[in-house]
Amino acid sequence: MVTKPRIRRQSSASATEPEPEPFLDGYLPYLLGVASHVMNHDFHDDVKAAGLSPLEWRTLATLTDKGGDGLTVGELCRKVVSLQPAQTKAIKRLDGAGLVLREDDADDLRRTRVHITPRGRAIAAHLIRTAKEHENRMLRNLSATQISALRTALAQIVSRSHNSPSRKADEPSPSESPPTARDDPQTVE
Repeated sequence: MVTKPRIRRQSSASATEPEPEPFLDGYLPYLLGVASHVMNHDFHDDVKAAGLSPLEWRTLATLTDKGGDGLTVGELCRKVVSLQPAQTKAIKRLDGAGLVLREDDADDLRRTRVHITPRGRAIAAHLIRTAKEHENRMLRNLSATQISALRTALAQIVSRSHNSPSRKADEPSPSESPPTARDDPQTVE
């Protein structure tokens, strides 16, 4: 059986037009996600070596930074970008390991406040030092100006997501609304 060769037709317009840049190569949310994955990958090995999950690490780091009087489970969910069921399980594991303490909120007995223990603070301090060293290695090819600009731009994006004028006054900001199951960082490792 004889087959005829296929002839590819090329329009004269496409021969002179440059190929468009692939969408994902320039799509900022995609690039941020990939950058986050690349930057966290090796560091998460250090977190696991300390006996913690990434969510447990973020919980301890948050309590170290913001938890002077303890934080509620809801506050922790917003800060570490976690769903409440996953956050509650992480807190129970941390409490069982003696890294945090849970206590009823004095102002509202329906809420629980979570406090970091001295042991939890020591583990967090070690991982914070490790995280800073890892970040420095990951960013070593960028200038101080580039790093500063990157931090400023990302902080502005995060700030705008909390204070977006396009949101209705009664609509919760993204940080006030728990992410969907697909957005839960605990499931992306």
